[in-house]
Amino acid sequence: MSRLRVTLSSRLCLLAAATVLASLVVASGARAGAMPHFLHYAICTIEPDGIRADVAGEAARDGVVVLQPWETDLMHQLKAANPNIIVLAYKQFGFINQFGSGNGASSSGVPWEQAVNHPEWFIKDANGNDILAGDAWFLHLANVYDDNYVKAWADDVVPELVANGWDGVLMDDVDPAGYPGYPAAVERAMSYIGPRVQAAHKLAIANIGDWVNNMDTGIGWLKYLSGAMEEHWTKWGDYAGDGYRDPMRWQWHLQEMQRTLAMGKMFFAVAQGPANDDADARYTLASLLLASDGQPYFQFSVCNRQQAWFPEYSYDLGTAKGSYSEDSQGVFWRWYSRGVVVVNPNDTSATVSFGGSYSGSGLTHATGATMPAHTGLILLSDSGASTPPPTGSAPTSPTPTGSDSGNIGTAVTRTGGAGKPAATNGASRPASAPAAGTAPARGRTSSARRPSATRHPATPRRRPARCPARSTKRRRGGRHPSARCVRARRPSRRPHSGR
Repeated sequence: MSRLRVTLSSRLCLLAAATVLASLVVASGARAGAMPHFLHYAICTIEPDGIRADVAGEAARDGVVVLQPWETDLMHQLKAANPNIIVLAYKQFGFINQFGSGNGASSSGVPWEQAVNHPEWFIKDANGNDILAGDAWFLHLANVYDDNYVKAWADDVVPELVANGWDGVLMDDVDPAGYPGYPAAVERAMSYIGPRVQAAHKLAIANIGDWVNNMDTGIGWLKYLSGAMEEHWTKWGDYAGDGYRDPMRWQWHLQEMQRTLAMGKMFFAVAQGPANDDADARYTLASLLLASDGQPYFQFSVCNRQQAWFPEYSYDLGTAKGSYSEDSQGVFWRWYSRGVVVVNPNDTSATVSFGGSYSGSGLTHATGATMPAHTGLILLSDSGASTPPPTGSAPTSPTPTGSDSGNIGTAVTRTGGAGKPAATNGASRPASAPAAGTAPARGRTSSARRPSATRHPATPRRRPARCPARSTKRRRGGRHPSARCVRARRPSRRPHSGR
């Protein structure tokens, strides 16, 4: 098959992309000071619908909302309540959903009814069967190597965005690792789809799977896109106290965001956790505040229609006094004109002193705190102005040491130098494309770099208690036979190796 060609010149595509960003990316949603814009990734329509119950409140709070593509009525209600809000249509790229449809629209870029007439648009196993997302048998792995599939994806999605008035598309399962040649095939697809979407004055956002472990690959794709989503921001587990990134990868997340923003692209940080998990909400938001100045879009929740709103979201920290720094315990600090952000990404607790009296994140008039592993604090100065930043070491890349759980800091009264710890508690610091419809041999990959059929790790959605930990996927789509979670192992059948 011939290589895909973009009909517009590169210069025109870049101009169209800049026009889209300038016209759509505005300061919408309720936020204070250096706080990020807020995102509601609300594709799980099986949940109690908090959006429809409070359209005006949702529109006032959020900068971006992602909906299923058949929810055009809700999209128009949100935009009527807040003309500045950005509402994106959800579309799967790496999979074709057998049941994800409603009101004539499909959650897949290429609808199932169209794809089944093209068996070559599905990657097959050695027995000629579709490769599925484990027990999520309704998700069929799309053959992104096939240029005709990619062209059909854009041909279907772009007119739909324009006709229905969406601000853009959130492309799911844009994965950078897996089968030989797969990242190159995805890049080729993004180089065609991204400019096509942006030439229509719409945003093209990719949910890049396992991005933190394939950072350069994902960053390379951004030149074709309006931005990207990190769906497991500093924490991949969706239980409270579960699934933290190790200190090294935690720092990679900050770099991932900084590199994206430096390119002038949108960055969506989605952290996983239940609505009552204040500690992890603080930790993930504080991590974001260390390395950004209000540009990203942030969400803390599992996939649902009930958007949790934590007290810290309304804090006015003022302006940042500089970049973040790391102290001798591996605790990270960033000072603002009215407060301070402190994060302990390590596997051990640390006792820190603020050098003044601060309140927030469960603390009142505290001069210091003992911070368990993987916790953060967002604090406001009781005097209305923060103390001068401490002299600290430049951030370094720590060695990964695993993960642990932790909750909010415990206030202490001991003091030291401003921002310096009161005690040291142990510093922790392409193969060619396959024949049409056939998967190439899968390369040997580590557990952190396996093909992301359901995303890595396979825990993207909230689980009822009966579901096994770290092995479930929330059903996405409209009329699916069941509304419960299901196991989501990676494909159990070995792809055809050609041997």
